[in-house]
Amino acid sequence: MKLIGLTGGVATGKTLVSNYLRSLKIPVVDADILARQVVLPGTYGLRAIVQVFGSEVLEGKELNRSSLRRKIFNDESARYTLERITHPLINWCGQREIQILREKNIVLAFYDAALIFEKNLGGQFDAIVVVTCSLATQLKRLMDRDKIQEEAAKKILDSQWPLEKKISLANFVINNDMSTEDTFLQVDMLLEKLS
Repeated sequence: MKLIGLTGGVATGKTLVSNYLRSLKIPVVDADILARQVVLPGTYGLRAIVQVFGSEVLEGKELNRSSLRRKIFNDESARYTLERITHPLINWCGQREIQILREKNIVLAFYDAALIFEKNLGGQFDAIVVVTCSLATQLKRLMDRDKIQEEAAKKILDSQWPLEKKISLANFVINNDMSTEDTFLQVDMLLEKLS
């Protein structure tokens, strides 16, 4: 099976590309979905987070993501602690899903994760695709999507690797600055190259 890493920055359009791949019946293992699964009520992940960060990160029996985000956003050691809990769980679940795809003799699959380069996961993939857009577009999309002010959006972008760095490490780049149709056309061309 050819396994392709799919990454990008926040609000660059990675989800748009993932959803299009799924519409073409190409399997996509999504680290964001796995991240939600590993902290569902009753999971080891949620119990470990509550043990470390306290019950104030709960809303009923579920994780209150905004409460947890506030606790870790400006605290690098807290963010690192959270990653030490969740990332091994996400990785294990992802590897399990990839193995299932291999057993089904799937020819091509994608692994959608924001932190492929940051977590040195590049060696797991046959190629890596970065979805990108201009900084102005990214900033506007983030503000619109999360309903936040420009200053808050800039803080989020500043906390991530610059897109130029990801592009320099990528095998393929999809520019999501124009129309959805143009982005889909780039994906179609990419799939031709990969087949």
